Amino acid sequence: MQTPSPPLVSVPASSRDWPGWRGPVGNGVAAHSSLPLNWSTSEGIIWKTSVSGVGNGSPSIWGQQLFLVTADNEAETVSLACYDTNDGHREWSTQLVQGSFGRKHQKNTFASTTPACDGTHVYVTCVVDDTLWVTAVGMNGKIAWKTETGPFYANHGYSASPVVDKSLVFVSGEHKGYGTIGKLAHTSFLAALDTTTGKIVWRVRRSNGDSYNSPVIARVANRSQLLLAGPELIIAHDPETGKELWSCRWVAERPASTVIFDAEHVFAAASHPDSEILCIAADGQGDVTETHVRWSKKKGGTDVPSLLEVDGLIYSIHDQGVATCLDAKTGDVVWRTRLRGNFTASPVVADGRIYATNEDGTTYVFQAGREYSQVAMNQLAEPVLASPAISNDQIFIRTDQSLICIGASKHDVLAEGQKESSIR
Repeated sequence: MQTPSPPLVSVPASSRDWPGWRGPVGNGVAAHSSLPLNWSTSEGIIWKTSVSGVGNGSPSIWGQQLFLVTADNEAETVSLACYDTNDGHREWSTQLVQGSFGRKHQKNTFASTTPACDGTHVYVTCVVDDTLWVTAVGMNGKIAWKTETGPFYANHGYSASPVVDKSLVFVSGEHKGYGTIGKLAHTSFLAALDTTTGKIVWRVRRSNGDSYNSPVIARVANRSQLLLAGPELIIAHDPETGKELWSCRWVAERPASTVIFDAEHVFAAASHPDSEILCIAADGQGDVTETHVRWSKKKGGTDVPSLLEVDGLIYSIHDQGVATCLDAKTGDVVWRTRLRGNFTASPVVADGRIYATNEDGTTYVFQAGREYSQVAMNQLAEPVLASPAISNDQIFIRTDQSLICIGASKHDVLAEGQKESSIR
C-alpha cells in the first residue's frame, strides 16, 4: 500500500460551495441558503447559457467556478467545462478522454457523473473502451493526471460520481461485466486514489453486479465511513484502507440511488427488482443484517432519485412522482402525496424547503415537515434529468441543452426570447 501524499494546497471549502454530487456533505442539504421560491421561463432567471454536448451530470461549484461534464457522442469524447457563476460564460473546456463509448440506458449519457472539487483539482470519472478513467484537472483547465483504475462494463452505462476526502478521491467501478466467464466478469472494485499524483492507494473487490450510485464519505456512529450500496449488499469501508467495516444484505439487484445518513444510521432505497427503503444502525461490525436493521419498508423505494433526511424525517421522491415522508426512527409513513410527472433528479433542501424537479423541468417546492405543504411550483419547460446545485443563494439547473442560474438578480431579468449568454 502506498502512503498518500498531502494535497498541493489545502483549500477549505466555503459553506456556500457545492463541491460534488449532492453538495458539501453528499446528502443534498445546502447550509446557509435562502433560495428563491418562484421562477419561470421569463422570471427569476439571472442567466441562461447553452451547453455543448450532452450529459446528465449535475454541476459542482467552487467559489465562482461551476464545473460540468459533457460528452460528444459523434467524436466519442468526454470533456470538463468550467463556467463563471456570475454571468454564465464558459471560461474553459478540457477534453479528458476519447474512445469507444459502448452501451447505455436510454436515459443515461456518457457524461452522467458529477465532478468533485477540493479547490486544487476537479476530479472526473468516465468510461471509454470498457475502462474506468479518473482525471484530475487544475482550476485553470490543465490536466494534472489521468489514471486507468480498472475494467468496467454495464449494460446501462456508467453514472457513479467520485467523492473527495482529505488526500484521497474515491471511485466506484461496480459492474457485472460481460458474463460469468467474460473477460470483465468478477472485476467489480472500489478504489482510492492519491489526489496529488493519481496513484491508486488501495483497491478492493466489490459485489459482482451492476451498480449506478455513488460512494459517500460520512461521519456516522462516531467514525468516518465510506458508504456504497451495491447489488445485494450495502457495505461500509474504512476510507483510509478500504477494509470492510460492516455489510448488510438487501433486495436490490442494481441500485441507482445514493445512500444518505444521520448521526447514527444509514438509509438506502431501491426499486429493482422490488421496492425497499432500509434503515441500518451504522455502529456494527461484519454482517449486520440480523442485528442492526432498525426498519425496512417495502413501499416507496426509489430507483434513481436519492433520499433526503431533514430533522428526523426521510423524504422519498419516487421515479413516477409519489412523494413519501417517513419517520426516520420508526419508518412509519408520515404523509404521502403524488406529484405530476416522472423524476430522475434527486431532491435538495435549503432553509427548510425541499426542491424536487421532474423530467419536464417543473420544480415542486414544499416545506419540510410532518404535513405536506406546497409553497410553489415552477416551470422551465425544458427536460431536466440532472440534480440541481446550490450556491450563494442561487439554484443552478442543467437541462438537456442549457445551464440556468435562478435567483434574485441585481440585473435585468432575462426575458423569454431575449438573447442568451453565448459560450465563449
